[in-house]
Amino acid sequence: SSDVCSSDLRSFAASGGAVLAECGGLMYLGASLDVDGQDVPMCGVIPYRTRMTPRLTLGYRDATTLRGTLVAPAGASVRGHEFHHSVLTHAPTRPAWTWTAHDGTVTEEGYAHGNVLASYLHLHLGADPALAARFLNACRAVST
Repeated sequence: SSDVCSSDLRSFAASGGAVLAECGGLMYLGASLDVDGQDVPMCGVIPYRTRMTPRLTLGYRDATTLRGTLVAPAGASVRGHEFHHSVLTHAPTRPAWTWTAHDGTVTEEGYAHGNVLASYLHLHLGADPALAARFLNACRAVST
């Protein structure tokens, strides 16, 4: 834990609150962020460490969920895009989805466990409004 993260956020996630984080949100929920060799503590809600890079990761993705998440059941198709200048410093644990790039490279990405879904993928909710409905239902389920 660190001063950059509200203890309310950590408590909310630990108590079962529905947490959906994209891109910078994934970085914020992680354990730390390496900026120019300096390790900056983040929230520690998920066991991910990220590092800033000069390289831009950019592109549309057609992904398949690897496990049930706040937005989709296992095996569902989701669409989105990536746009970031950071990378994980390790292999992902509990990845949310997978996709295959045009060159055949298979990527497992994100974090999905219980009530938390965090990913570099910016979901395209217009491509499947059921994703948003499922998230709202998850929020309602924990608030009642």
